[in-house]
Amino acid sequence: GAQEFADAALALKRDDDLAIACKCLTYAMDKNLEQALLYAGSVEATGSRHTIAIEARLLTLLMQAAKLGGVSDTTELMKQAADLFREPLPVPARDKFDHLEACLLRARANTIFPDAINSGPATINELEAMLEALESNTYDALGLPTEGTRLVYQVYASFYLAQLHETVDDIEQAKKYFEKVIQLDPSSNFGEMAYLKLG
Repeated sequence: GAQEFADAALALKRDDDLAIACKCLTYAMDKNLEQALLYAGSVEATGSRHTIAIEARLLTLLMQAAKLGGVSDTTELMKQAADLFREPLPVPARDKFDHLEACLLRARANTIFPDAINSGPATINELEAMLEALESNTYDALGLPTEGTRLVYQVYASFYLAQLHETVDDIEQAKKYFEKVIQLDPSSNFGEMAYLKLG
């Protein structure tokens, strides 16, 4: 899995920016905030602008804000997260994999900070093109490591499309993409959230 990939990369090179970012992101996705915070500091120190590094820092900030919510003021944490999203991404992406990650990162930006980012229509178009490419190409043609990765990206793209359509009150389109998430991966967290959205 992702943890094993990051561990292997770190074993080869302890200061590898991408490996550190992957380690942080996998801890954050596993909801292990304590470990994610340890690596988030290292990710920030590298100054990496790789999409995975930005994503890792962002997710850790949002988890930290969610944990502190109701206990203390999270305004500063949310400001840091918003500022992180406003920083320009490396364009063009270095390869197909980076392009997919950059596309998903822009989608997350718009779902979390729709008023601040305010590029929903453009992001919807980009995600629809991404989803079409994922559905019509093999994983190796897309520069992805495994078939499972292609499926995961389809789930992500479908879920964020549903959320973005929700923000513009296009309920029918949102429903269509939530249903697609359930078809692709009903037992995942995204599948469970899609079930809840559909009632």
